[in-house]
Amino acid sequence: MRKILIIDAHPDSESLGAFLCKKYEENARQNHDVEKIVIRDLSFDPVLHFGYRVAQDLEPDLLQAQKKIKACEHLVLFTPNWWGSLPALAKGFFERIFIRGFSHRFNPEKKIAEKLLNGKTASVIYTQSSPKFYTKFIIGDAFWKCLTKSILGYVGFSNLKRYYISKAKSIDPQRMKKILYDLEKMGKDGF
Repeated sequence: MRKILIIDAHPDSESLGAFLCKKYEENARQNHDVEKIVIRDLSFDPVLHFGYRVAQDLEPDLLQAQKKIKACEHLVLFTPNWWGSLPALAKGFFERIFIRGFSHRFNPEKKIAEKLLNGKTASVIYTQSSPKFYTKFIIGDAFWKCLTKSILGYVGFSNLKRYYISKAKSIDPQRMKKILYDLEKMGKDGF
């Protein structure tokens, strides 16, 4: 049994991503201790008004999100890939909670950031309209690189895995059956 934190990062509760997130959650709860954050339901300002130059107090929902992240062993992020990046609300969420002292700290001797969320793993399950080939080889997989190098990997998450659903606007019933089968297995296995 793993402590899993599911983050639903889709702004639309009626989206394919939100639906798939619920299906994963149903199966994960059978074998694991599951917590969930639905970013669209949180009350917070996603804008860093002064960058990181001036500390911006965290709202109660963000403080609670930090506690859940700190307590999890495995994080599962459900998100769309829009314009090679996270939706604005999800980006704002990570910008606000992954702050110095919580997710990382600067080591002046080594002149590098030390990761404070080490020992945790993560999976990213995402939808995109583009075909896999285009995203991966034509534009250089910028979305995945950002998540693995600049966001999750930067703060210590390791063994990052992904499952992506390309051409998400044209999923036929047979393909949907396969996706739901995969999510059932991933949820039960704690992928």
